[in-house]
Amino acid sequence: MSAMKHDEIRQAVRQQYGQIAENNSCACSPSCCGPAPTRADALSQAVGYSVDETGAVPEGANLGLGCGNPQAIAALKAGETVLDLGSGGGFDCFLAARQVGDRGRVIGVDMTPAMVSRARSNAEKGGYRNVEFRLGEIENLPVADGIIDVIISNCVINLSPDKPRVFAEAFRVLKPGGRLAISDVVAFAEMPDELRQDMALLTGCMAGASQILALEEMLKDVGFQQIRIVPKDESKAFIGDWAPGTAVTDYVVAATIEAVKPATGSSVGREARPKGAPIEMRPAQPGDFPDIISLLTACHLPTDDLSVAEIDHFVVVVSANALVGVCGLEVFGSAGLPRSLAVAPAWRGHGIGERLICEIERRARSAGVEVLYLLTTTAQTYLLRLGYEDVQRDTVPAGIATHPQFRGLCPASAKCMSKRLV
Repeated sequence: MSAMKHDEIRQAVRQQYGQIAENNSCACSPSCCGPAPTRADALSQAVGYSVDETGAVPEGANLGLGCGNPQAIAALKAGETVLDLGSGGGFDCFLAARQVGDRGRVIGVDMTPAMVSRARSNAEKGGYRNVEFRLGEIENLPVADGIIDVIISNCVINLSPDKPRVFAEAFRVLKPGGRLAISDVVAFAEMPDELRQDMALLTGCMAGASQILALEEMLKDVGFQQIRIVPKDESKAFIGDWAPGTAVTDYVVAATIEAVKPATGSSVGREARPKGAPIEMRPAQPGDFPDIISLLTACHLPTDDLSVAEIDHFVVVVSANALVGVCGLEVFGSAGLPRSLAVAPAWRGHGIGERLICEIERRARSAGVEVLYLLTTTAQTYLLRLGYEDVQRDTVPAGIATHPQFRGLCPASAKCMSKRLV
């Protein structure tokens, strides 16, 4: 399939699910559409969720779009980090957050801006502090290497025109020993071209389904083990409602998909760090100050307002006694200023920047910070993927507005961005 065709499918999916997010409509058929939350709850209960689960999330989080319940096979544990591929309104993320608890973390990724906005609004309504939503494609995950314990997904991967890339990205972000717990639509017979090329069936979670043996090969090729794909024949009842008048249930069925990334000995699907060196993240020390200044200068970031006395505001990443990453945090009551995020060029692309940002956000929460504000000249797209949003400078609180970075150290062309932590 050509890159142009891939993009055409993605655009159609994005448009379809953007309308769902904005209108509370649905992707399937008249039998599952409508704004009433009770209808979405009934649909979810029909595919495997309990009444307790459908009632435990903020209103509007459950859009009734699933084809199973990945929570039932994920076996989530307290303290784990969970990633949801195609998180929609946040339904599965919020359920996962209950299971991993305050020590755990849940990240939802969706390529539809309206869905991400809806999920963030739902998280704020529900007071979820351990859940965040990022804008991105599941073929190009905005997530660092090797930080995820469990990946869940509900009826989304079938929508991707490049499934091998999805599984390669999943392998990359999982920790050794990490696992997949997916509900999706799979094919058990070759679908005729007229059905497979039907865009309505593609965006409706049917025509894009891969055959079971092909999925197993994709998972093996990127390095997964303990692969288990279990079709659910009873799902034909509700899949038939998605496309009335077609013979789609002669070819597809819902299934659970499980797999494990080997605990040791495999580097398939991920890049090695420079020279294979290990890294360590720790609080900055006074002796780090010259190296911090040197790294920031090399990355064309301001240093005039820094002094060794303020070094305790910073976190550094080191490898073999070399400082390869840094980021700082300044607190102004309920507002915080992440600053001086820099990663040595040879170490970029290995998730170090995201780890630093996550640590700064953790410190900010511990200090009672509710909203972070920052300026950037080069990282706007990257930060958008991590949940930051563009804001006007005149909305910044007074304490931060008088900081040297806002008063002239950073150029007027720098983008002002913020992220709410609660």
